Amino acid sequence: MTVQYNQFVLTGGPGIFFRLLLKWRGGVLKLISLDLIIFASIYILISCLYRFVITENAQRNFERLILFTSKFQAMIPVAFILGFYVALVFARFWNYFTTIPWVMSFALTLVTHLPGSAERNRLIRRTCMRYIMANLIITTAHLNVVVKKRFPTFELFVASGILTEDEARIIRSVQSVHMQPFVPVVWATSLITLARKEGLIKNPHAYVLLVNELNTFRQKILYVMMMDDVCIPLVYTQVAETLVNPMGEDDEDIDINEIIDFNWRISWCVVDGVRTSAPAIVRDAHWRQSVVELPHTERSRRLTVGSRKGSIYDMNVPVGPELRDLMAALSTARQMQMSSANSPAPSKSICHNESDSPRGESDDRRQSFPYTTTTNVVHEPIKEEDEELEDEQSGKDLEENKVNDEINDLSGSHTHDHCSRL
Repeated sequence: MTVQYNQFVLTGGPGIFFRLLLKWRGGVLKLISLDLIIFASIYILISCLYRFVITENAQRNFERLILFTSKFQAMIPVAFILGFYVALVFARFWNYFTTIPWVMSFALTLVTHLPGSAERNRLIRRTCMRYIMANLIITTAHLNVVVKKRFPTFELFVASGILTEDEARIIRSVQSVHMQPFVPVVWATSLITLARKEGLIKNPHAYVLLVNELNTFRQKILYVMMMDDVCIPLVYTQVAETLVNPMGEDDEDIDINEIIDFNWRISWCVVDGVRTSAPAIVRDAHWRQSVVELPHTERSRRLTVGSRKGSIYDMNVPVGPELRDLMAALSTARQMQMSSANSPAPSKSICHNESDSPRGESDDRRQSFPYTTTTNVVHEPIKEEDEELEDEQSGKDLEENKVNDEINDLSGSHTHDHCSRL
């Protein structure tokens, strides 16, 4: 991951550019330090030979040679070539980064359509995620030095809980090295199909969505491998020419025969050469843990930057007295709103406009609430709430009248019976 420096350039100011130049990690000084030392040493050596060793006649010949070679500097557009090359390299770098797949989309889709805390549901979800992570880590271990130092062998995959011994043995037995990263994806697809057959995934559209998520993840992994196979041409002066038609026989053209052979081997290996059914579903090594940290080797730990929390996550923002006064004023206004809304007889607004209140009170209110207008300090009671309160009150009155009528009827009938007995 690139070096973070956003926290240093949040706002412009004097000396920020030089502060960035003095950064060692990821800086230009670290990049050119060795070359600068070699260039300066050779330059000092030639300067000493020119000034103190060679004769005056040899000095004139050396000066004529320098003047002759300086005429060719304007003939080659070095700035244009380097600018084009830098733009191409940066675009490739950014495409490389955006192509790397992330497991968040598949994980959210999986937990949405395969919910529940039952053991079978958890087992399938966790196994699918192990297979997805195995696909990503095996691929990057073939391409990235840091990942290769972290997971150099399949034994470390087993020790880390990413794969079981049977799973690692099956992947290692696949003859095609290019197919090894995609074997866990085949197993994950098989598990999704099994969950659909068992009724754990009830919606057929959810099943299709999960398979599409797996296919998208697999396609991005394939793009990363393709970008690693095809490099930028080395010869600066022939960059544009070699990119015009990359289907020729030059050294920098795309090797179509290799792509054809790769697709031929992979196609047969997928449909008939790989065990499509997943191995026995067992509890992983971290079954009782919800948050698991992957281990590091000593060499990979030194290269670890740390978790990304945002460039200004650790920045402390002081809360000034004005902001505290504003928060207190807003809290008071909110309490006044709540008390007026909860009262049985909502009172009218304190002031409907500026003309209803004295000028002094309006000015004081503006000072208390510097970021709000006077008419918005205390809001009018909502008419809908008033109507609801009136409906509730009328309903209570109707119920009371009904009860009184029933009591009167009962008392009247009781009196009539008593008189008839007499």
